[in-house]
Amino acid sequence: MTHAVIKRGKEITPRRRAAIVTLRSLPKLLTFQKIKELTDIPISTANDIWLHTIDNAQRNRLADGGDLEEPLSLLELVDSKCSDPDTRSGRPEALTEDEKDCLITTIKRDFKTRRMKLVDLHREAGLSHVGDGIVHRALVSRGLHVYREEFKPILGPEHKLNRLNYCYARGTWHPAVEWADYMFTDEMSIEVGTVFGLSLVWREKGEKWHDDCVGTKKKNGTSVMCWGAIGWG
Repeated sequence: MTHAVIKRGKEITPRRRAAIVTLRSLPKLLTFQKIKELTDIPISTANDIWLHTIDNAQRNRLADGGDLEEPLSLLELVDSKCSDPDTRSGRPEALTEDEKDCLITTIKRDFKTRRMKLVDLHREAGLSHVGDGIVHRALVSRGLHVYREEFKPILGPEHKLNRLNYCYARGTWHPAVEWADYMFTDEMSIEVGTVFGLSLVWREKGEKWHDDCVGTKKKNGTSVMCWGAIGWG
């Protein structure tokens, strides 16, 4: 016998629910299509949240002995008792949305925190009451994953711009024609006696070349200088 598997959709956070209610309550009424464009929340979902909030607010006012003829205020509508989904049984979330916000802010703070291990990361964020697994799931839910660190030369803004302009000016050159008359030379130092390993960084998918996510190599130990040249043919 085949059993149907019912999958539950991703829940809208209280903060986003409040945003929908606020946008819908503006003096110039926004359509649910416009709210979808601003929040990326489906029209049907936004409509359900709005109707659910209105119904709860009216129930709360009636329970408090208020006048149902008076228009509902925005403060009443964004109250957590009105905008939050129905209370559910089961284990509550280990981290609140504010704690997750603090975690993300901590990771994106600087070059060092981007490379922290989980055990150090949740202590830095003041979340010592939860384990590494909870912190990792919270990061993944916010779109942060651990990636291999990319490296780049140590260049200042002026040097970057000079190289970019050089490449733009020669973007249509061909190896066997214009570049055939050029030879490139360079020198580099190879550090000896060091231990190499995989460097990892916490980032979102689109942050690959963010300054805090890209490593730079500065050699401090014993090194050997090498020189090379490359040309066409």
